[in-house]
Parts: sequence; structure tokens; C-alpha cells
Amino acid sequence: MTPAHHEWLHPTTNTEWALLRTLAANDLKALGLRCWNEPDAGAVPFSGKQLMLLPAEWYAHIPLDYKLVDINGRETRFNQNTHGNDQRRGYLAYGILV
Repeated sequence: MTPAHHEWLHPTTNTEWALLRTLAANDLKALGLRCWNEPDAGAVPFSGKQLMLLPAEWYAHIPLDYKLVDINGRETRFNQNTHGNDQRRGYLAYGILV
């Protein structure tokens, strides 16, 4: 999986999910993620990082125990029993920090 390859709809393997954390924000945007905050604002609770929200259509494919951060800055481990698929404008209310 690379930003230049758009033939996949979502990460499918643990390796691909882990790879997301290594990509730059612009590459993640190209893959369909959306930035929640501006990194240079230094806003707590993101400590100068960008929270990249996951597309809602990825919900059913997020691996159990995948580390996420919600829009309030809380770190969690994904579990469909505790994480709803609440979405706004096509994005989940949680994602990854980059």
C-alpha cells in the first residue's frame, strides 16, 4: 500500500494498518483520511500533531485493539463493542496521530 496506489478501498492487513502511522498527513489525505486539527496550533490534547480521522467506510475493517485517538484526545484501543461508528461528514470521530 502506497499513496500512489488507490486500487484498495481500505487497509486489509495488520501490516497495512501499521503502515498508516508512517505516512505523512498529505499521503493520508490522498488515501481518504481527513485532518481534524492544524498541527502548528499546538492545541492540547494533540501536542502539535495532526489527528487524521478515519473514513467511516473503514469502520468494519479496523483491527481489534488498534490504537486510536478520539477527537477529544483520548487514546483507546479499538473494539466494536466499545467504539461506535458515529460519523460526521463521512469520517469517524477517531483516527491516528501523525
